[in-house]
Amino acid sequence: MKKTTLSILSISIVLACGSTNAFGQTISAGTAHTAIICGNDSAAISWGANANGELGVNDTLDRWLPVRVHGPGNTGFLHNIKQIVIRENFSVALMYDSTVWAWGYNADGELGNDGTIDRVVPQQVHGPNNVGFLTGITQISAGYAHVLALKFDGTVWAWGDNTNGELGDSTTTNSLTPVQVHGLLNVGFLTSVTQIAAGQQFNVVLQAGGYALSWGLDTNGELGDSSLIDKHIPVRVHGPGNIGYLIGITSISAGGQHALALKIDSTVWSWGLNVNGELGNNTYGNISMVPQQVHGPSNIGFLMGITFIKAGDYFSGAIKADSTVWTWGFNSYGQLGVNDTTERNVPVHVHGTGNVGILQGITEIGLGDEHLICKDKNDNYWVNGWNSNGQIGDGTTTDKWTPVMVTNPCSTTLGIQPITAMNEVNIYPNPASNMITMDCGKNLVTEMRIYNTLGQQVYGSTLNGNSIQYINVASFTQGIYLVQLYTNKGLIQAKFTVQK
Repeated sequence: MKKTTLSILSISIVLACGSTNAFGQTISAGTAHTAIICGNDSAAISWGANANGELGVNDTLDRWLPVRVHGPGNTGFLHNIKQIVIRENFSVALMYDSTVWAWGYNADGELGNDGTIDRVVPQQVHGPNNVGFLTGITQISAGYAHVLALKFDGTVWAWGDNTNGELGDSTTTNSLTPVQVHGLLNVGFLTSVTQIAAGQQFNVVLQAGGYALSWGLDTNGELGDSSLIDKHIPVRVHGPGNIGYLIGITSISAGGQHALALKIDSTVWSWGLNVNGELGNNTYGNISMVPQQVHGPSNIGFLMGITFIKAGDYFSGAIKADSTVWTWGFNSYGQLGVNDTTERNVPVHVHGTGNVGILQGITEIGLGDEHLICKDKNDNYWVNGWNSNGQIGDGTTTDKWTPVMVTNPCSTTLGIQPITAMNEVNIYPNPASNMITMDCGKNLVTEMRIYNTLGQQVYGSTLNGNSIQYINVASFTQGIYLVQLYTNKGLIQAKFTVQK
């Protein structure tokens, strides 16, 4: 995966949708996994890479199709979620009771549980100084290896990696539990914050009055303060042309090494790294240390009528008032959704599925490292881009250059997953009462899991790599079961019935 660094000195969930609430996230894209909130119980659903337990399903096996995140202690499932955010290889959820839970990679204390051990199911984030638990939270945001949380009183708290001052506490010392972000000029603590956005190793927040503040890594102008010096406490983002400060801001978003701001007049402004055209100003291969206005499609005028913005790792996206999606920047995996892999340095329309027309009716977008997820007004989910670990959620690992619909991911809230590749496995007898045979043809099975209709795993085994498997279901209660077969060609799912 591309990771480029440029310096001029030496380059994935508030339960309200998209354009009506730019601060909320019911969908999120990370490096190689994806997560959404859906269902009447506001459940967390995830799919894709899982090497560090970032899917929260009590193991470290990738999933190419959606699965439901398990509950704390691996009991039941995680639900009543207000917001979900994911980044590299960990996930964080804000509950309706204002508590925060996290799972996955934890080497730098990303999970906020006073430890550095990866966790494969959700853990509650501890309180400051490791006293009790963090409460009173209204928003969360995740960076490369750190997390921000906004409290109801407008204060900001952070934990995890602090190599470049990401935690904003005037130090560069990692913290395994939340610390409070300091105020401007290191006076008191930061207050009156209305939105938070964690970038890869920096942060941008929105303060009452429409001002943007930033801190952390500044190698490529990420902080927008006309310098290339890391800041360990917040500073104000400067205005265009380095005149005054950026004002009139209604929403902000932080990406890999660049940031976006949406103004009250519906225009979009960007600053930071621009190697792949992610600033949308009709240039490549440079940086901007102060905000510049994003140009219009075909480089005509400026981008207008925007209601929602999102910065990915090396690309950017926005929703217009007409519910269409526009993207620009890095595109080697088709993440721009325009049926090719050519970078763009000005906004382009995301195409429709099958490259027919344009994608419409979108209320929310999430941008990961190299993939894009969109949610439409009918609660359908559309994904395109990089798919090495199944993060598209279509049961394959093939990159998609235009959006494909994730088939009914919310059905996992009932424990019933989409059935795919049934033509690749023959189960007999079916229905069965005792022994069943599963013939996978040319697919060699290395692991099998069987679930009941409540989503509970009733059988699991590491297997011998043969294509034919025999299972005794005599102890199973009568009903329908889902079987997941992990093979040399990927995941196969099918179902069978036990009849007594």
